Amino acid sequence: TMRHKDLKPKTEEFKEAIMKDEYFNCLLIKYGYAVTCHKAQGGEWDNVFTIWDNDNRTDFDCFVDQQSKKGKTNVGFYRWAYTAVTRATKVLYAINPPKFNSYTSMAFLDESVLTSFIELTGDNLATEEIILDSDMYQQLSELRILEQPIQIQDHFIKVRHAVRKHFIEINGWERLGYEIRYSFKRDQERAVFKTFFNGKYEFKNSLTPIPNLSPVVDFNSFVTGILNSLPNVVIKRNTSETIISQLEFDHSVEEQFPFTRYLFDDIQLIMKEMGIVVEDIKHLQYKERYTFKRNQECAVLDFEYNNSGFFGRVVPIIKQSNSKLLITNLFSALNNLKQPN
Repeated sequence: TMRHKDLKPKTEEFKEAIMKDEYFNCLLIKYGYAVTCHKAQGGEWDNVFTIWDNDNRTDFDCFVDQQSKKGKTNVGFYRWAYTAVTRATKVLYAINPPKFNSYTSMAFLDESVLTSFIELTGDNLATEEIILDSDMYQQLSELRILEQPIQIQDHFIKVRHAVRKHFIEINGWERLGYEIRYSFKRDQERAVFKTFFNGKYEFKNSLTPIPNLSPVVDFNSFVTGILNSLPNVVIKRNTSETIISQLEFDHSVEEQFPFTRYLFDDIQLIMKEMGIVVEDIKHLQYKERYTFKRNQECAVLDFEYNNSGFFGRVVPIIKQSNSKLLITNLFSALNNLKQPN
């Protein structure tokens, strides 16, 4: 206002001047200090401006350019972010902070997308359900696999389920440290395959034949083809070790994966407004399976996630759903979760 002392507020002349003169009524900013977050540790100031330039490109404009998730989804970033925002004792100004949440990367796969994906990659996302019967338990017991961690048991069950579709039986199993060996037979054909798991009992290596124990080349190739495309399965036991099916959220799951509880609360809120009921929840490995009901309509969706707390694909279980419309309505409503606010 010092530049146009003669102009009165709310007059046409005042409005014209404030639109044309970029310095008219501008902010008067006093001298301040810029300091890195590392240097600021332990210090406090009344008013703090945070500049979110972590892991951005060299020509990044912190005032207008959109932030990326790169370098901002790890523990280290959150610790430094906490340090930055707690330096202010009165007012904190966050200049263009990152705007993403656990749902930002959600990708909704409808039936047409699922079909195209399967045709393109050969990877069938449909999940088969295996119920452990007496025959299965007997073999697990005979091979002493029931003494092994659940992940190793599940791997055996998945392999057994895949090869038996082709009339191949597992006639031997052995654990050697972090190595697992499977012995297969079909009529007179024999083969022994090996694979490895890590300290978290995760199988990330493919199953490969042991040449001196697998003499039939054609049989080896056939079994390799089966094992390279193991089906997605859900294994149902009568215990809560692998699957917990309940509407009230399970506290042990919440402690290990707290972001799954946030998903539960957010979904409940959205569904209440839409008149849709969450009838069932299954806590599976790296996915949450929700069963939704609206009158006679039913839709079952898998919400996949990673260890960092970010959700990825949302996959409908077509064989357990009877309403494409309900799936479409759910996708539309759940898309709101991806909004930063």
